Amino acid sequence: MQPRETLTSEELALLLTEPVQQAIAAARGRDPLEVALDRRIPHARLVATQVKYLARAERKLRRSASSRRWPSSRHRARPVRRTRRSRAMRCSTSRAGSVSTRSS
Repeated sequence: MQPRETLTSEELALLLTEPVQQAIAAARGRDPLEVALDRRIPHARLVATQVKYLARAERKLRRSASSRRWPSSRHRARPVRRTRRSRAMRCSTSRAGSVSTRSS
């Protein structure tokens, strides 16, 4: 059986409910298998998956996981790298009589 990569709309709606959010917060740091088998947790499979992903994020991105938000640098647009071809195109399309080689 292939693992799914995306959430269904029903799972997303469940994730946004208060009981599931509280269960995720309470189970954070536990073993995801224990969480999945715990009958006291509402929607335990979904909560276990989120606990697993949060643990992975904490390992990889310690600062992001501790602040519970992505660093602002992740949201900033990265500058587009200009290639030689794009510079050449700008030079050839500049006004007649003036040659501009600025890379801005």
